[in-house]
Amino acid sequence: MVDYTQSATQTILAHQVLTHPGMLEGTPVAVASYLSGVITVKLGRIETTANATGVAVIIQGSFEAAGDDAWFDLVEFAGPLIAAETEAMTATEPVGEMVIACASTTNLLVGAWIYIQDATVVADGEWCRITKVTTNSSITIAYGLAVQKDSADIIWSQASIFMAHIDCAGLKRVNVLVVHEAATGSDLHVLAEGVFATALE
Repeated sequence: MVDYTQSATQTILAHQVLTHPGMLEGTPVAVASYLSGVITVKLGRIETTANATGVAVIIQGSFEAAGDDAWFDLVEFAGPLIAAETEAMTATEPVGEMVIACASTTNLLVGAWIYIQDATVVADGEWCRITKVTTNSSITIAYGLAVQKDSADIIWSQASIFMAHIDCAGLKRVNVLVVHEAATGSDLHVLAEGVFATALE
């Protein structure tokens, strides 16, 4: 079996707010010495307005080591259109907690991704997958919280995580764009990261 030496996780778009209409452009990653990579892009809704025309997540490549006129699209994903549901947390939940108390579980479904928005620090927001719903009492998530949450924080449905495997052969750089140019829609929290295979072991 072939094993790969992997890079550390590289941040392409720091965890931040995308206010629509608008676009976020990541920091390009130089990949000329890499074999392949995996890029993840996470979207967390932070308003209940439906997205009129959706949100485009575009992973781009370039044959050039510099310059802004040499980019082309490798992969494109579309974020959900429908309105997100928002639910308030009803208790302080410590790091590692998997059962999240909330007074209402309307439209919080087993198997769905949610985004828990931290009311104070954007980067403390978390994407979680629901594994159990106890009606109008709590939800259970697949893995424990990385950061403590409290009753000021907010649960949002309609979160998204996109993943693309990138063959780096021939590429000099890769980057991520998140485009939300609709006049009507919800603002987002966004995070994009990549891990790359640097060599065969």
